[in-house]
This record gives sequence, structure tokens and C-alpha cells, in this order.
Amino acid sequence: MKKRLTIVLALILMLCMATVACAEGKRTVTFWHCFGGTIGEAMQATVDAFNASQDEIFVEASYQGAYDDTLTKLKAALPAGTGPDVFQMFELGTCYLSGTDYVIPFQDMLDKDPYISLDQVEGVLRNYYTVNGKMMCIPINPSSPVMYYNKTAFEKAGITDVPTTFAEIEAIAEKLTAVEGNPEYAMGLSIYGWFFENLLAGANQLTIAQWKILDTYWALILPYLTSAFCIFNMRQAYKSLPTELREAAIVDGCNSLQFFLRIGIPLTVPFLGALGIYTFLQIWNQYLWPLLVTNSTEMRTVQIGIGMLQNSDAMAYGPVMAGTVLILVPSILVFIFGQKTLISGLTTGAVKG
Repeated sequence: MKKRLTIVLALILMLCMATVACAEGKRTVTFWHCFGGTIGEAMQATVDAFNASQDEIFVEASYQGAYDDTLTKLKAALPAGTGPDVFQMFELGTCYLSGTDYVIPFQDMLDKDPYISLDQVEGVLRNYYTVNGKMMCIPINPSSPVMYYNKTAFEKAGITDVPTTFAEIEAIAEKLTAVEGNPEYAMGLSIYGWFFENLLAGANQLTIAQWKILDTYWALILPYLTSAFCIFNMRQAYKSLPTELREAAIVDGCNSLQFFLRIGIPLTVPFLGALGIYTFLQIWNQYLWPLLVTNSTEMRTVQIGIGMLQNSDAMAYGPVMAGTVLILVPSILVFIFGQKTLISGLTTGAVKG
């Protein structure tokens, strides 16, 4: 029994020595990834196949947990100089890291190596991870939405070309839904917050990038200069004004602009005040949009700064608490000074019991 145990231990030792010998003479590259389960096994198989295909580089892959867990570990490891050579990261984490000095944009290596080609990578995937004209990383296993179409409904409507853009969907919508037996709506989206949020944020971020105003104050200000919610509420406020006021103003020779400036605005000040406070609080607490359109630490908002300070391995409690107070102070001041206007706007038109 002891002899068999000795043989087994010797075999294990020889196997370990053989593994070390295989890695000797090679450049070791540490790789952190976020894939567990079956997809993690597929990732490891890919790494093993690469290691076996050549004798120059040995990739040491390790699973670090979910995306947020990996980002937290990176925030602690990179400043300490103990981070990996290569790592996998999700889109918001990529935006965060692009504003630091801890990563090298993949575009820098792509420009130096004429043998690397990304022609087979979809343009939308290349653009998704491009910041300031530079591709930050290589897309791998991205969660891209897929559109399915009802082949039977298309055949009934006599539509042969499958739409690829929202404009094309809008163009065939009426024809597609007019056929008896076809669905009532031309298109449906999954009820999933991530999908809708990224769809809108990505579209707006691309627009800002095309205007070449990323990482500027304009990128933070322009999207909030107007709001469908504010327009609707002010429309309802002005519709609530008595028609007799407008008629009396006309009799007195007041034109539309004068009525708006001298009568309409003064009467809707409570609505404007309440809406202004609500809009300020909503914009002040934004996190996703500033993260998408800013890269430098100088342009990042306080909310993003709080997220950058939070780390489960080395939490900086003092700066986090100080930053939290800074975030709360403007909101509290706005509420204190605008409390009377806010309450007036909320109770306008209310009936006392």
C-alpha cells in the first residue's frame, strides 16, 4: 500500500515538474476573465489550445468572478502594480479604465502590427469599445441584441427585404400591420432595463462622438437642455389656465408673446419651480451618461468619483464619506430654498376638504 502511494506521489510530482518545465522559457501572460461554468470551460480550452500551439508565450488564465467583482479587484491590483497583463471587462468598466493610466488602448498595438486585422469584426462592436477614435479593447462575447422577424407576417404583407435599421422598420410598419391576421404592432422590445438603457445611451453617445465633443462640458450639458417630461408638464400647466384670461388679454390688445411673458409665465411660476427642482435632482444624480461621455478624471462627476473610491479590498472610508456629503449638500440647499415653490407647485389646483 505504501509502495503504491509512493508511486502515485512520484507521478504527481513528475506531472507538476513537467508543467513547470513547459512554462519555462516562455513569457508568462496573466489573464483575468469573468466566465464561469460552461463558458468558462470553453475559455480555458481556448487558452490551453493557444499554449499548445506555440513555444513563446504561456497564458495563465484565472476566473475572478462576475464583472463587478473583477472590476473591484482591478481597482485594487492595478495601482499596487499587481494587476494582470490582460483582463476581460464589461462596457462600463471599460469606460472607467479608459480614463486611467493603467491600460494601453488596443489601437496602439493595432497600429504597430500590420498583421492584425479586424475586418471580420462587426462595425457596431468595434465602435462600441472605441473612445476618442481609439479602440480600447477587443470585443469578446459581447451581449449584442438580435432582431427576429416574423417570416409568415412578412410574406402575407408582400415584404421581401428584412429591415436592418429603425428607419426601415418604421417605413414598413403600416404595411406590415395592415394585413388581417398579422400582429397589431410592427415591433416589440423585451422588457429589460439594460437593453433599453444601453440602446438610448449608446445612440446618444455615438452622436456626441460624431460631434467631437466627448470629454467636454458640452457633452454633459446638451442632452439635458430639453426634456419630453418637462415639455409635457408645462403643456398641462398652460392648458389649465382659464380661457377667459386669454380672451380678456386679446380684448386689451395683448398679442400671444405678451400674453406668454406677462400673464402665462407669472401664473405658472409654481410649476416652473417644482419642475426645476425635480429636473436638477434628476440630472445631478446621473451616473451612466457622464461615465459614457467623459474619459479624464478632471471631467468626471462626483457620482463617478464615489464609485471609483469604493473598493471591497481597500475601502477609503474617509474620502467616500466626504464625497457623499459633497453630493448631498447641493440637493439639500436646492430643496431648502425651493421648498415653498415646490410645495406650491405640487398643491396648485388641489381642492381643500
